[in-house]
Amino acid sequence: RYAVDLAARRVAWRRDLGMVYSPFSPALDRTLLLLPANDSILRVFDLERKELVWSFSASQSADGPRPSFMATPVVDNGLVLASNWNGVLYALDRVTGQERWRYLPEPPLCARPLVYSPVVAGDKVLVGSYDHRIHAVDRRSGTLCWISPDLGRRIYSRPLVVGSGSQAQLYVTPDCQFLYALHVENGQMAWPEAFALEGRGRCGRPPHGGGGEAEARDHDGATAGPRHGRVLDLRNEIPICRRYVIKVHAGPTG
Repeated sequence: RYAVDLAARRVAWRRDLGMVYSPFSPALDRTLLLLPANDSILRVFDLERKELVWSFSASQSADGPRPSFMATPVVDNGLVLASNWNGVLYALDRVTGQERWRYLPEPPLCARPLVYSPVVAGDKVLVGSYDHRIHAVDRRSGTLCWISPDLGRRIYSRPLVVGSGSQAQLYVTPDCQFLYALHVENGQMAWPEAFALEGRGRCGRPPHGGGGEAEARDHDGATAGPRHGRVLDLRNEIPICRRYVIKVHAGPTG
C-alpha cells in the first residue's frame, strides 16, 4: 500500500502487507484504514502508527467457495461489518478485530449468498445477496430480521437507505435496469412495481408524499433519453449505482 502526499505529488511512504489487492476501495474510520483484499484476510492499518494493528481470517468450508474479503467494509459505532465470498456477513470489534457475530443464511440459498458491502439502518444491517434478495439482520446480535421478496437478479450493489424509523425506505438495483423500493421495517415492497430505467417493462405508480420531482440522468449529467426519462415523486435525492443518478427538483412544498 502507498500513502501519497497530495501537495507534493509524491509517495510519502509505502508498506508491503502481503495481500492480494481488491478492486474495491478501502474504508477509512478516523486513523484506521480497512483494507479489502482478494484473499481470506481483512486487514486494518493505523495511518498514524504506520503499522498493521489487526487482521481477521475467514474460514473456508469443505465444499464452499474460496473466502475473500473483496468488498469495502463498513464501520458503524464500534463494529466493522464485512461481507465475504464464503457467503458470511461478519461483525468484528473495531479496536481488537475479535468476532462479535456472523450471519449465514440457513440453509444457504446459493453458493455464496452475501458478497457485497452492507449498509446500516437504525438497528438493522442490510446486505444484498446472490439469491436475489436483501437480508436484514439485527445489528447487535446478527439475528435474522427479515428476507425480502425475490427481486429477480443477483444484487451486487450496496443498498441506499432514505429516511429513518418506520418511514425509512431501501432502494436497490439488482443486476438489471430496475430500481426497487422496500420498507426497511419489514422488507416488503414500497412500490407496486419496480421502476424500469431502460424501459423494459411498465413503471409502477410513484411513492406518495413527495414535494419534488425526479428525472433519470446518465453518468455525465445529461438527461436520459426518451426510454429513460420517466418522472417519479421522491422525498429525497436518490443516487443510483452504475450509470444513473436520480436528481430531485424542488416541488411546491419545498
